[in-house]
Amino acid sequence: QWLSQFDSTTDLPTCAIAIDPKNSSVIYAGTGDPLSPGSSETVARSQGGGSSWIFPARFSDRPVCSIIIDPLEPKRIFAASEEGVFGSADSGATWIPYLSATVTSLAIDPAGTVYAGMINSDTSGAREKIVARSSDHGKTWSYLTLPANGNAFGAKVTDTQVLADGKDIFVATA
Repeated sequence: QWLSQFDSTTDLPTCAIAIDPKNSSVIYAGTGDPLSPGSSETVARSQGGGSSWIFPARFSDRPVCSIIIDPLEPKRIFAASEEGVFGSADSGATWIPYLSATVTSLAIDPAGTVYAGMINSDTSGAREKIVARSSDHGKTWSYLTLPANGNAFGAKVTDTQVLADGKDIFVATA
């Protein structure tokens, strides 16, 4: 049976959710509408399984459409918007900008390495700056170079989705 958690908030589009891997009562929701950005861009937090929500201060002017939680330190969370990657070491109470880029997805592996999928405006088919990696909680980032796609000459990468399982990194682009 489905149970709605945000119906009492009439103007709160949600485009990402994440559940604390060590406490399933703690849920984060990335808010904002990618088609109509406004004043609701933030990460909401529930400590009661979605029964009530806390809305900390905004840190992005764009919708927050990707959230990940560090499996080793669940108070450390990362959120992404078209303005970049932001991190919090205190369960979302405060945020620090880490990577300035148009980020479309985040992933974290079991060791805590963070991956960011990004948009790239290069039309040559090269895919050099569409995935970044940080192994120090977002303080520094390095770009992963993917093989060029000869079939994509003249096309921009408009979406990059990343998944990491600790052994492999999976990347899908559009």
